[in-house]
Parts: sequence; C-alpha cells; structure tokens
Amino acid sequence: MNLFPLAAASLVFTAAASAQSLNLSGTVESVPGMPNRYTVACSNAVLVSPDVDLNAFVNQHVHITGEWNVSYTDPIVYVETIQAVPQIFALGGTGQIGTDLMVGFTADPGTIAFSQIATEPFFLSIGGSGTLFIDMSKVVGSTNGVVPASGKLEVGLPIPNNPAFVGLELYAQGATFNSQGALYLTNPDCKTII
Repeated sequence: MNLFPLAAASLVFTAAASAQSLNLSGTVESVPGMPNRYTVACSNAVLVSPDVDLNAFVNQHVHITGEWNVSYTDPIVYVETIQAVPQIFALGGTGQIGTDLMVGFTADPGTIAFSQIATEPFFLSIGGSGTLFIDMSKVVGSTNGVVPASGKLEVGLPIPNNPAFVGLELYAQGATFNSQGALYLTNPDCKTII
C-alpha cells in the first residue's frame, strides 16, 4: 500500500498553520554564471541568506531551517540555519530506456520507505516533516519497502524501452516512517532519461 499521497495530502492542512517556517533536506548548488546565487538541487527553490555563507555548502547535502516566500512554483528560501547531513534518498542507474531506475534509501533498519517519481517539481513546506519537492499531480511511478539490516534499500523501477521517453526529466522524493511512526520527507533527486 502506497501511503505517500495520503501522508502528503493530510500534511498540507498542517502546513497552512506554519506557512512561513520550513525545514528541508537537499544538496546546495551554485547557479552557473550568477555569483552568490544558490538553489536546492533537483528543485525550483532559490536559497538566500545574509547570515549564512551558502558558498561553503555548495555540493553538500544539508538540512536547512528558515522561512519561505509561500510560492509553490518560484520559492525563495531564507536560510536561518544550515548543517551538513548524510543523504538519505538517491536515484541511481543510468536512466537509460529499457533499464531500471534504481531508487535508494539509507536509513535505520526497519524504517518504512517509499518514493514518488514525477515529471514536475513543486515546493510546499509540510511543517516538521520536511518539504515536498515534487508535483503530486504529475506522479508517474512509485516504490516502497522496508530498509533491511544493512541500512540500505534499493528498489528497481523499470523505464519503458520507448524512445519517446528520451529527454524526460524525472523529479523524485522519498519519505520514511521511523520505528516511532514519525514521517520524514527526504531530499529530492532527479534524473534525465537517456
């Protein structure tokens, strides 16, 4: 049973109560040709901060707390705190048609993990659970499983062997439930189908 849509939909209502505050996980990227311009990789979120040296975190996976401008399509995140953390979610494989897109999680054994893969990014703070980075109305695939004793879960999602998919950009995000039942939205990741 895929709980991601239900969990995300139910949390939308709690997001309204704290629409300005957020926490998120992702990789900081610098924008080529634009000094002091930063984004969250695989998203449409722009990062700004007068107090934090964002350049020191480029290409690092981080956890951020701050405020946002309440734009779902052109979000600006005003970073208050930032800390390097391990990456929990990743898309692997070549992304080539006719192969598997490998969806991976690194988490405590027994963690319930699921993912959604969409064709468009999105941005919505879901309070303490994190930030939703994918457009749930554009979901084209999903995975789920339980993290084994190794702490690493990898699930293959077949990419149809159809040339019409070449060039399609996929945006993905995972979510986990820990042993206490707490929902956590992971970092986003993306891959272009080749």
